[in-house]
Amino acid sequence: MGKKHYWITPPDLMNSLEKRFHFDFDVCPFPRPEGFNGLTNHWGKMNWVNPPFTGGITQWIRKALLERQNGNSSVIILPLYQNRAISLLMDENAEIEFIGKPRFLSIEDFSPNPARSSDLIPCVLCILKGAKR
Repeated sequence: MGKKHYWITPPDLMNSLEKRFHFDFDVCPFPRPEGFNGLTNHWGKMNWVNPPFTGGITQWIRKALLERQNGNSSVIILPLYQNRAISLLMDENAEIEFIGKPRFLSIEDFSPNPARSSDLIPCVLCILKGAKR
């Protein structure tokens, strides 16, 4: 079996976040509709952002900041090792919450990440509230 590279939010975590934040848009949906690009589409009022953790996270942060100017809020999940992106969001007054080490599911077969608990990636939620208009 080949190495898996893309992972989705575990349903139990997603359900609890949905109940709390009432998302109306997923900027990185799976499966991704044909022609969909979360970096160029208009976002909703309350957005869930689970970007690929490797490469390009800053572009998602910039997009969230642009959407914020339109009054839109975003909840972004990031691994702790993305400290520059987290710091950028902190500079923009995002709320940061440690959420532990989610066991993400592979997009290939929805199997949970098989890593030992000690090897799972610690993550934070970065809550960026939309600017008042």
